[in-house]
Amino acid sequence: MSQKISRWCAALFGLALAVAATGARAQGCAANDTATSIRTPAGECFSFALAGADKPAGAPLVVFLHGDGGGSVGGGYWDRILQVVGDAAAAGPARIVALVRPGYRAPSGRSDGSAKSGDDDYTADNVRRMAEAIAALRQRFAASRVIAWGHSGGAATSALILDRHPGTLDAAVLAGCPCEIAPWRTWRQQSAGRTGVWSSLSPHDHVGNIPAGARIRVIAGDKDDNTLTKFSETYVAKGRARGLDIELVTAPGATHGNVWRAPEAMAALRALVR
Repeated sequence: MSQKISRWCAALFGLALAVAATGARAQGCAANDTATSIRTPAGECFSFALAGADKPAGAPLVVFLHGDGGGSVGGGYWDRILQVVGDAAAAGPARIVALVRPGYRAPSGRSDGSAKSGDDDYTADNVRRMAEAIAALRQRFAASRVIAWGHSGGAATSALILDRHPGTLDAAVLAGCPCEIAPWRTWRQQSAGRTGVWSSLSPHDHVGNIPAGARIRVIAGDKDDNTLTKFSETYVAKGRARGLDIELVTAPGATHGNVWRAPEAMAALRALVR
């Protein structure tokens, strides 16, 4: 009798899961939902979440690029992103898109491309993919200007887009940026007692093609124990040597996890949007 009850309970549980799955609204690339995905001329699809949908045509567009996570953006991180970008869009003139990086899966959907479990993802192909997705978003929303707002690996990707695909971005806020890959990875591995290097492109090596009119604000948290300030300082110094409009801003008390939403980062974003 108990076995029959167990089978009956298991069947009910399976039915409940099926009903829940059926009732969940598919979105992003998986559903070919144009409200939550963008397709590039190359045919690749990228999922996103949009805040500030009521802004007029020609409004500035801010594109938020999330940090690393082995191909997955956790629900808690994504929820915080949506909360912060939603508040920022409500308070300012810009639309803000939280764009899912290549190969990553987020609650809003999965994007095409490749994401490695070790996060060594700042490749020429992935940078191209993000540049093409951002260009498609600019066209869709008829944006007057496009500003990247990158966190950690998203900051490195944004910095690389500025140089390798000039004109895609007009400005960028780079928060918690691993902007000098080789020494950053050496330090990270040594501090964790590991070995190994990354093959990712380094923003520090890619400043020569950044347009003179681009405005770049690099935000470093003084409590960030992941991407130390010195890995941003060298990048900023190279940009200044080229005469670029680039500044390093220290965010007191900010950690690697929250530097992207520190008051200094938000102030920089507001200034670039205006």
